[in-house]
Amino acid sequence: MKSTVLTTENDTGSPDTPLIRLSFQDAKKAQACIGRLIRLRYKKKISDFDYKSILYGMNQWLAYEKHNKELDIEKRIEALEAMTK
Repeated sequence: MKSTVLTTENDTGSPDTPLIRLSFQDAKKAQACIGRLIRLRYKKKISDFDYKSILYGMNQWLAYEKHNKELDIEKRIEALEAMTK
């Protein structure tokens, strides 16, 4: 998944909350997205529940990406070890 757009409703139930673009292309863009979420929460544009839910989901995604990169590195190391034997 490259990026997605999330719409949320604020505590009053009105859908005037701005669109939040979540970018999952790489860790740098995900970090910028987290900063955007923090600023929106500070300005009280999104609810605490939405903020915590989004950050939890992003944390799970980043852990998954980290695990995949570690698996790729292990495969590369095994290939290099097989070449040296």
